[in-house]
Amino acid sequence: MGSVAYLEPVYSTDFARSNIIELKSLSKNFGELKVLENIDFAIRAGEIFAIIGTSGSGKSTFLNIISGLLEQDSGSFRISGKASGQFSGWKRIAYMFQEDRLLPWRTVRDNVAFGLENTSLGKQAKKARIDEVIDLVGLHEFADYWPHQISGGMRSRVALARSLVIEPEVLLMDEPFSKLDAQTRSQMHGELLRLHDLTGMTVVFVTHDVEEAAVLADRVAVFSSRPGRVKEIVDVNLDRPRLLTDAHLSEQIRTLRKKI
Repeated sequence: MGSVAYLEPVYSTDFARSNIIELKSLSKNFGELKVLENIDFAIRAGEIFAIIGTSGSGKSTFLNIISGLLEQDSGSFRISGKASGQFSGWKRIAYMFQEDRLLPWRTVRDNVAFGLENTSLGKQAKKARIDEVIDLVGLHEFADYWPHQISGGMRSRVALARSLVIEPEVLLMDEPFSKLDAQTRSQMHGELLRLHDLTGMTVVFVTHDVEEAAVLADRVAVFSSRPGRVKEIVDVNLDRPRLLTDAHLSEQIRTLRKKI
């Protein structure tokens, strides 16, 4: 594997201790249906932050607002110091969806390249970055394969590489591993933690799986049933790696389940 210097954290040590996402009274309705109401918290730069809650609690809607796919009805938020109306052209945020959304007519390499198509990078710089991130997720030997030729876990790695290729400061993830079998999902958890340690990026992910939240997150926001509100934010003060057989992790999982 070559150098991965381009994936080093883009913020200073001081900034890494600050809040990267700040939300103030964020609310969203769909017609008369209240989906989110007065979401008010902050996410620290460089942390892994999970959001859990029952179905319909607005978790995915929250991510869609943060990513810019939806607009809130009231309230405000800031990312990396920029107000929500000011960062439409900011390319430091990536979104990994529940479906891998790979283009079947593109190879692994070309699917990863999709993330760079609207950038000003030159041809050689793009190629170098694409090769680098494919190496980073361990798919160098499969770079010229088609999506139908690789496993579900590999497809998830391609989707992750496509997100990483833009050098995100913030990675949003909407249940990206929910369709994987338990063994592959565990492998992807390890891969995400490895890449997080390597890059220092902030990860915000939605999950319905309490065990996944406890294994991965530094903190967990528990959303109430519709309309989604923040019931509590729980610190997960456990060293990594976290094994499901560990008594402390089991206790943390029980605590989170009681709060949903």
